[in-house]
This record gives sequence, structure tokens and C-alpha cells, in this order.
Amino acid sequence: MNRDEFGFPQFDDDGQDPVRYHDRRRRHATASGPGGPGRKARQLCGQIRELLALALAGAADDRLHDVQLAAVLPAPNAGRLLIVVRAYADAWLALLDARAWLRAEVAAGITRRHVPEFTFTNIDLGEPGMLDGQLAPASGTSGPIQLI
Repeated sequence: MNRDEFGFPQFDDDGQDPVRYHDRRRRHATASGPGGPGRKARQLCGQIRELLALALAGAADDRLHDVQLAAVLPAPNAGRLLIVVRAYADAWLALLDARAWLRAEVAAGITRRHVPEFTFTNIDLGEPGMLDGQLAPASGTSGPIQLI
């Protein structure tokens, strides 16, 4: 081990930027940065995906049973979530009608002070009976819809 002129040990540079190492914003667990969402944000998205799947499966409206959850992502952080679904036009309209109910179901299942806002988007399947390879968006039924 090398020592400096005062007798303190000298270490090789580890290549880490000390400013970035001590930056408190990077340590926040729910922060989304260049490396993607934090651990807590990913954990919340997984929990909400499970709750939404259970709520859709137990819904009284049979059209909601046809909605497939594709992803739940922080957009841009855990305060607002992008919920990507695959649904036919009639199931998509039923989902839009059930947004408030779904948010209430999620609120009952998570322990947070504030329930995240939901933004829904549809990977539109067109009309029932179409082949999966033929994706034709129904007019006015796809795209992001924000639920506050």
C-alpha cells in the first residue's frame, strides 16, 4: 500500500465520479432516470398489474374479461402509470367506462397515501373475429386516455 507524504494510505482511482456517487437524487428508489425506473417503481407497477388483472377477471361486465394487460409502466414516475392493454373496440369502450372503478379497486389493494394516476393506451385488435396478424385500429377508440 502506498502512502502519501503525511502517511495516509493512497488508493487507486475506482473511476467513479464522487459527485454522482453522493447525488441524493440518484439514490431515490422510485426515481426514473437513464437506467430506467427504480426498484420501488417497478415493484408498484407489478403490484398494480396483479390487482388490475384480478379486478378485470372478477368484473361484472363480461366485455372486461376480454381485456389483456400488456404492461404497467411508470410514466414518467410512480405518480402516473401507463397501462398498456390489448382489447377489441367493445372491450376498450367497456374499460373506459370502468376506469374509476378500476382505480378504486387498486386504491383498496395498495398501501400508499396517493393512488397513482392512470393513463390507458390500447394495442388495438380491431374487431372481434379478425386475425391477429391483421391489426386495424377502430376509429376514435385507440390512443392514450388519461384518468385523473
